[in-house]
Amino acid sequence: MFILDSKKPGPIITIIGGIHGNEPCGVNAINELKNLEINFGKINFIFGNPKAIEQNVRFVGMNLNRAFRDDNEITEEEKGAYEYKRSREIMPFLDESDILLDIHSSATKDSTPFIICEPHSSELAECLPFGIRCYGFDNVHLGSTDWYMNKHDKLAICIECGNNDDHDTTDLAIKSIKSLLIRLEMINGELNCKKEQKIFNVKAIYKTKTDNFKLEKNFKDFEEIKAGQLIGIDGDEKIFSDAAQHILFARNCYKVSGEGFIYLK
Repeated sequence: MFILDSKKPGPIITIIGGIHGNEPCGVNAINELKNLEINFGKINFIFGNPKAIEQNVRFVGMNLNRAFRDDNEITEEEKGAYEYKRSREIMPFLDESDILLDIHSSATKDSTPFIICEPHSSELAECLPFGIRCYGFDNVHLGSTDWYMNKHDKLAICIECGNNDDHDTTDLAIKSIKSLLIRLEMINGELNCKKEQKIFNVKAIYKTKTDNFKLEKNFKDFEEIKAGQLIGIDGDEKIFSDAAQHILFARNCYKVSGEGFIYLK
């Protein structure tokens, strides 16, 4: 963790990179910007999952971005995971913060950068250099950092910056941090925002029924799919799209209740 405190009144911002340890762009951006001089307020820069970052894996015990739930919603098995303990170390920083920016990237080869936020954070999200914004993830990704902030009536933005291995993802993460801080006047500079952002809403998430879900093909993020189109095979069951819509985060899964894909409208 790196804390920048201007000692002057202002917003408290938490910026997280590496909630998933194999997504390096947020970690790289924090290392680049951790010595910024700010006009006022405070910034908490946090490496989300240090053990997973060190091992270059998504997580070591459980998905940290599902661990920010109340104790009565966490299983005993999950409570034994390193990520449960880590979530409780991070929570006090979220509790004191006014705004969260959580930085991610994707294993999808041709991943499309986009913003995840709910409508109450849209004014801040509009200042970021992205062409797509998605609402409704709180309904399908319970226990994420932004879900936790939204639950406590705070502002939260999660950004997906592109492919894990693409150097442009780090550049986009850095630009996003700077854009947010310029928008808040915590640093000086000029905003260079996209004029329009295409809006999508989450319709549903498909949770796998077996430990063998395979996609029919590699779907691009935000790819248009037709009603009745074959998405994949879950065990012996063929899974077809129930409507004309878009698909996101489609991946093969080899465990029951895995996150196979998301439908967007």
